[in-house]
Order: sequence, then structure tokens, then C-alpha cells
Amino acid sequence: MKCFLFDRLIQTKMINNMKFFPIFFCFFLFIFSGCDCRNNAVRPNIAFTVEGGVNADSGLRQKEDFDRSFALLNSLEGTPCLTETPGYEKLVSITDWLNKWIQRRVPDENWKPDSALLEMETITRTVAATALETVRLLNLLQGKNVTDANGQPIVPSESLEEERKKIAELLTRLVTELKTMSVQCGIPGVADYSKSVAEIQKKFAALETIPNLNAAGIRNFTRQLEKETLDFTDIAGMLEKYAAELRVEGLFIQMSDAEYLKQCTWTRNLSNWARGEKQVLLDRVANLLDWTVCNIDFRDKTVQINQNQSIEMPQQYPWQTMLLGYSTLWDRTWLFMELLRQQRIDAALLSVPLPEQPELPLFWAVGVLLDGEIYLFLPPYGVPVPGYKKPITGEDGSLHFPEIATLSQVLKDDQLLRQFDFSEQQKFPITSKMLQETTVYLLATPESTSMRMKVLESELSGEQNMVLYTNIQEQRRLFATIPSVKKVEIWKYPFRTKFEQLFIGQRTRLFMESLVMPNPKRNDFPLWTGRVLYFKGQITGQKNAIAAYQDARIPDRDIMEYRKIDPNFRNNPVMAAGIQTVTINAGYWLGLASFEVNSISAAKDFLNSIQRSPLNPWQNGIEYALGRIAEREKKYSDAVRHYERTARSPAGSGNILRAKWLQNAAELAEKESKNQ
Repeated sequence: MKCFLFDRLIQTKMINNMKFFPIFFCFFLFIFSGCDCRNNAVRPNIAFTVEGGVNADSGLRQKEDFDRSFALLNSLEGTPCLTETPGYEKLVSITDWLNKWIQRRVPDENWKPDSALLEMETITRTVAATALETVRLLNLLQGKNVTDANGQPIVPSESLEEERKKIAELLTRLVTELKTMSVQCGIPGVADYSKSVAEIQKKFAALETIPNLNAAGIRNFTRQLEKETLDFTDIAGMLEKYAAELRVEGLFIQMSDAEYLKQCTWTRNLSNWARGEKQVLLDRVANLLDWTVCNIDFRDKTVQINQNQSIEMPQQYPWQTMLLGYSTLWDRTWLFMELLRQQRIDAALLSVPLPEQPELPLFWAVGVLLDGEIYLFLPPYGVPVPGYKKPITGEDGSLHFPEIATLSQVLKDDQLLRQFDFSEQQKFPITSKMLQETTVYLLATPESTSMRMKVLESELSGEQNMVLYTNIQEQRRLFATIPSVKKVEIWKYPFRTKFEQLFIGQRTRLFMESLVMPNPKRNDFPLWTGRVLYFKGQITGQKNAIAAYQDARIPDRDIMEYRKIDPNFRNNPVMAAGIQTVTINAGYWLGLASFEVNSISAAKDFLNSIQRSPLNPWQNGIEYALGRIAEREKKYSDAVRHYERTARSPAGSGNILRAKWLQNAAELAEKESKNQ
């Protein structure tokens, strides 16, 4: 059974043991690879026709609906479009308009879904059906009225023995199906639930050993399973909903598609400016990794809400990670993948077998596929794997990587990996020999591989252009041609995220409260506006992120004034605390936005002011940002000091490594300068 080492480490509490810290991130470095559309990436070969009988006026209205949908997707900065907010109606409208448009489209019959994705949907629907049938029989044995698929009442047998045997058979089947689903969909919790089902199955099987068992005895036994029956009912409903989300065939747009389109729009907008001005694709990849590391604070899975309460962070979609500005390792890497995908750069996670458990994958790097070579990047460290030319300080003062190692180079020379050793006792856990068994894990989601997204992308042109569809079969073929790649699989983390978001998505919504909190004076949403404008690259100018962030900051004196004049505010400490959170977040993002436009003095002022706040949750992100600012100012000893202060944070290993390389590069530059 495949599983993620990160979760395995959490389950065994290894991450809480600080002696593992220096090499902690090495163990779950997992990323992906990419390539430009002019090289490996292939535009879909699309041939769609319009259904007959559509007159000119009708076709024009449909095209207007299509254009209006994508125009609205690119102008969501005014009002938060999250569930339970007024702006969510925009996504509802987009879903409605696009359904009107797409229902007139007839797809190319040559399109074929990926078999692995179809298997996920099939097994999920199978498990749901088995669970529902089990519920039906349990209710029947408990004396409840039960109907068949046609609505006709089901009459139980007199002894109930036939039904008892059928339930035992269904429970046995359900255990097997749950385990299969866990593997195929990458959801360990489903396998855990199968253990509970197995216990119930054993109890039913044990009934056979009871002498003189009659209908009354069977009925009494099943009535004790009222809670389990309700659980089965809930599970069946959840799985039916999940199976619908896994659908890749058909031409129906659902609400999850609108969220996905929002994500594609934002990652398209962001990647188009964060990639930088250079045309060299490898430089663009490095720039996108750099943006991700600078802007997405790398945090533990467990987040402290206040002095007395902590909560486990739910898995996040990339658009959620963008809004929040922080995430766990997996979510930050997924966002990096999406940014590359929008630049048509082929990307995949690389893994090797875990030495002590070869059946488990040890994700360790990102490979970017360019001209038949896989270039290696390590998002948890925030750096690529340097090649034979060591990191240097560039003209702008920052650390640069003149050469990035490839998988083929690392296979031949283990010394390239030894650059990540901290000491003889704390070595980077990957060796060249291990890379001979490399498995590639492709990024795929039900939406990105679906027929409906292929149809939608075929209609996009000009400024609308973005990547909606991924030809996963072509991705498999591309990576399979690399000699050192032994297997090509689908990365299951996005599917696990979808499962979790469907059922505990309200927890993610809890983390986003500051983004949907209106300004008490103007009743608008400047923090949300600032985030979305930042993604669009509108950092300065007439309508810009910096101005919106400034509007979101509420001085303490104003908060005190609101308490005096507004009884609702005065009697609601949660609102006051929320406004303070908004002000802190706005200040932090003002610092990052100012740094992005090279307003160094302003960036330092904003970051230092937030650092002094007792409620500041961004301490490690601030230290990293101040380190990057010090690099820009060529104050390398200051930069090293800032990085070292994050040593015990989740990003600590990468920051310490950066400090080491920066120090070496600065000393070398100084020596060369003296020699000249």
C-alpha cells in the first residue's frame, strides 16, 4: 500500500523528536517537474463541434455567457467568494452560465479518461452502494420500514436468518472494498475505518455460534447497532458525494469546477508575473519557487489558535494556500506545481523506496522536465539542487544558482547530494544508488483531467488563455521515456484533499475569517481585495494591493472608538480580536508586497512593526523576509542571523542551508574582489 511518509512520520511522532530536526525536511521533500510548451508540453489536440439546431442568436448568447464567466473569474477582488459569503453567488452564476454553454458542445469521441482515475470513481461508488445495502438490511432487522429501489416495501423472512447471512457477507465485502479504496484514492483514514467495520462483521459472524438463535435474538442484536447504522448511512452519503466529485466524463459543470476555475485564474495571473522577465525556462522555474518560498509561510500541521487551544490544519487547495499565505509542506508544494502548470512546464514528484519499508515511497525532490533532462528542486528547502557551479551572490545581492543539477548528473555523482549534509551524523537521506529506483508521481485532479475542462480550454483565446486541462496519458509517456524512471504514478494527495475538504471544509473556512471580515467603517473587504490584486500583480498603480492592505489596517485607537460607539462591537470580543488579526496580516503582506516592488525601507518598517506585536503569528516568515531583504542590501551577516533565528521552525533546515551557502558565496566574492 502506498502512503505518504509525512503522514507516517506524524503518526509515529518522529517530528516531535528534535534530534531528527536537522534532516526532518529531507525525508519529505517531494516536488515535481516541468517543461515549456515549445518543448515537451503538448497542447490538447481538440476537435469539438456544436450541437445542431442552434440559431445565430442562441449561439451569440452562449458565447456571451462564456465570455462573461471568464471575465467575472478575473474580477473577484471586490467581495469574498467563499461559501456562506455574498460573493459566492458569483461562482454559482459562473456555473450556471458555463452549463448553458457547454451543453451545446459535442466532444471528440477519441478522448479517453485515464484508467487510474476511472478506477477511483468506480471503487468509491461501489463502496457507497455496499454501505447503502448494508444500511437497508440493518434497518430491516431493526424492525424499520424499508423499501426497494422501486419504492416497494421489503418484507423480511420469518427467521431473519437469510438477512443475517447477507449482512455478514456485505460487511466482509465492505472491509475489502474500503481497503481497496484507501489504496486507489490515497486516503489512509478509509483503511482505518475498515477496521471498525471488520469488528462489526466479527460480531455478526459470531451469531452463528449461538445455539437456538431466533428472529427475536437477531433483532435484539441489530438494535444495539443503531449508532453503527447511522455511521454507515453517513459514510454512504459522503462517498456518493465524493464519487460525484471524482467524475471525469461528461459535460456538466458543478460547483467544485467553479472553484477550480477560480484557482486556475489566480495561478495563471500570479505565475505570469512571478516568473520574471527572463525567457529561459529554468530561470522561470527558479523564480516561481522563490516566490512560493517567500510568500507562503511553511508551518507545522498543528497550529496554535490561542494560548489554550491548537487545531490541526486541514489540507488545502492551492487557491486557499494563496489566500492564507501559509500552509504545510504538501500544500505549499502543490501550489508550486500549479504555478508551473500554468506556464506549461511539465512537473512531477520524485520518490525512491523507503529503505526500511520499500513498499512506501520516500518523496524527496521536484524534477523539472526540459529537453529530456529532469532538473531537481527542493521546495521545503526553498532551493534547487546546485550543480557543479556553486551558489553565488548576484548583482542584486541575492543568492543565485548558476547551475542546477539534473537527475542524470546526480545518479552519476553522489557528491552533488552531499551538499545537503549537515554533518557526518546528520546526512541527507538520499544517495545516488537509491535514485536508480526512481518513481515519478504526476499531478492530476478530477477537474484537470476531465472532458469538460478540455472543452472549456479549447474555447479560450487571448487574455483568457490559461491551462485547464492536463493530458495525463501524454504526461505518463513523457516521463516514462527518461531512462532512470522506473514507474509513473498519480500523486494521490489532491484526491485526499478533496475527500477531506468535502467533509471538514468548514475548518478551512475558520482559518479564512480575517479575509471575510468587513471594514467596520466602510463595510468593504480590503484584505480580500488586497490578496486578489496581489495575485494579479497589481501591487502599485491606480487600483493596487498595497493601498488595499493599508485600508485593511485598523489602528488601536479606532478599535477603542468602535467599542465606545457600537454596542455590538463592544460586546463582541471575537470581532475585536478578528480586526487585530486583519491588521497584523495586512501589515505582514504589506511588507512582502513592498519587498516585491523593491521598496526596501517600507518593507522593513512594516515587518518590524508586526514583529513587535504579541499576537504576531508570522515570526518565522518575518525573519525569512528580513533575511532576504538583508541579502538585497548585501548585509550578509544580518541575513545569516535572521535565517539562524528560524532554526527550530519547519523551514529551519532550508534556511540554515541558505545561510551557509550565502556566507560561502559572500566570502568568495569578497576574496575575488580583493584579488582584482
